[in-house]
Amino acid sequence: IILIILGMGFFIGYVHKYQQILNEGYYLIDEHCIKVNPLIINERNRYNDSDDVLLVGTTANIKYQEANIAYAKEEWLWLQKVKEYMDRKDFNLMMSSYFKEALFYQYSVNVTLYNSSFLIAQSFGETDQKKQLELIDKITEETKKNNEANNKYNEAIKKYIEKKTWVDNFVKIPA
Repeated sequence: IILIILGMGFFIGYVHKYQQILNEGYYLIDEHCIKVNPLIINERNRYNDSDDVLLVGTTANIKYQEANIAYAKEEWLWLQKVKEYMDRKDFNLMMSSYFKEALFYQYSVNVTLYNSSFLIAQSFGETDQKKQLELIDKITEETKKNNEANNKYNEAIKKYIEKKTWVDNFVKIPA
């Protein structure tokens, strides 16, 4: 009887901790949707608002730069939180490889967006044509990385949904 009670206690504790870690991950994803995504949209809208956005010192350019700074600040903070979450021992010990893979690729997607945004802003202030071309090449490379990471993220999510672990039967996936 003692072994059964201990086994049940371990099982309940494990499922509880797994649910807690899962909730924290979904909270981070929600936080990005609520705090960072509107800033990304605002930055992209400022970029698309006018042809003058490329001209340093114009109102359109200044508004874009302000939107870019606001986005970059929040994205950086979020990326740090996700990195800390992914580096935790309990996360790495308990979460399925599919969940970890999906989160890694989502993180990678956002890193490339952050890098691209930074490089675009940097290119606006650059007057040397050779350096501008180098920045454009770097932006193009980040875009390729973003597309690859996004594709891998979609594949990882599909695997995660299809290949749930035994513990997933006992937890609630946050909506």
